[in-house]
Amino acid sequence: EEVHVPPARNVAPAGEKLVPVSELPAWTHDAFRGMKTLNRVQSKMANVALQTNENLLLCAPTGAGKTNVAMLSILSVLGQYRSEDADAGGTAMDVDDGDGEAGTRNPHDGKFDLSSFKIIYVAPMKA
Repeated sequence: EEVHVPPARNVAPAGEKLVPVSELPAWTHDAFRGMKTLNRVQSKMANVALQTNENLLLCAPTGAGKTNVAMLSILSVLGQYRSEDADAGGTAMDVDDGDGEAGTRNPHDGKFDLSSFKIIYVAPMKA
């Protein structure tokens, strides 16, 4: 006997708000280039991932947006080492990689002390 179970319908609850990328700090926008809003999973996790130092454990199906939640956490760390005067103006992002010379990497303002932290991202592998 063969039984077919239809997939569950993914219906967003009334009043659920997706976080627009434009509401994230301006210096983070390039990380989400081409996206207008975060998806449902990313929107629920955005505040804790970007605005706190809390540990996270996110379990979600393939394609649910876990990688962009990891990016929000990476941006949170970068934000901790972003200079206070980064929003004062300028035309390029200065990156301090510890060699004493600043390099231009992106068309956004900001200076990051890259010698003060490390980020390790373990990429998912296909089974």
